[in-house]
Amino acid sequence: LGRLLQLSSLTGGFVVSLLLDKVLNRSDDDVITERRAKQLLEVLTDLGPAFIKVGQALSIRTDLLPPIYAKGLAGLQDAVPPFSSVEGRAIIEKELGIRINDVFADFSSEPVASAS
Repeated sequence: LGRLLQLSSLTGGFVVSLLLDKVLNRSDDDVITERRAKQLLEVLTDLGPAFIKVGQALSIRTDLLPPIYAKGLAGLQDAVPPFSSVEGRAIIEKELGIRINDVFADFSSEPVASAS
């Protein structure tokens, strides 16, 4: 239920904006469309790694999205924002069901790169 609320709160404004654009015939306005493309990028980034992957896939699919949206999502190909090493450790421990210090002799907290 918590994740559903998070999804709704992060995507709700974007979806309402798209609907208003359609109703108010603003869908063909290039400035509005570019703004929505940036909003989509922000929404997918805020939703996390699984949605970033979806955005990466969509960034090359101009048959599914308007080109301006695909272009906006192309930033997910090489500009994924990093997250803290504390968060990374917590995710690893939770997903693998282990304590990192019990399994690895050395585990650097300094990131080498950010990827999705």
